Amino acid sequence: GQYTKIGRQVHLHFKFTNINVTGASGDIQIQNMPFTSLLDSGDGAIGNFVGVAKTNHINFAASSFLNSLIADNTTNCKITECIDSSTSDVITASNCTDGTTDIQISISYTTAS
Repeated sequence: GQYTKIGRQVHLHFKFTNINVTGASGDIQIQNMPFTSLLDSGDGAIGNFVGVAKTNHINFAASSFLNSLIADNTTNCKITECIDSSTSDVITASNCTDGTTDIQISISYTTAS
């Protein structure tokens, strides 16, 4: 992967291939982004920074699409499925096909400094 930081704006692009999820459980997340995302000041304007996600060999609900998401004041990126007529849900290890799942992400977010 790679990132570019211009002022307070960070642009990330990365790809993981043939992900091994043997023995894994819980949410799929990429930890330790290069900078912490901006803390929401309480006005609700930020909340989450949303990008795109492309995957292969992942099982998710019909009539849905995937996003990448970095919550405010964190350094973790999660993959969420936006389900038609329902709330979004985070992709978990059980959604992945061991050894063949690929994830490609592009996301931009703002930092405090």
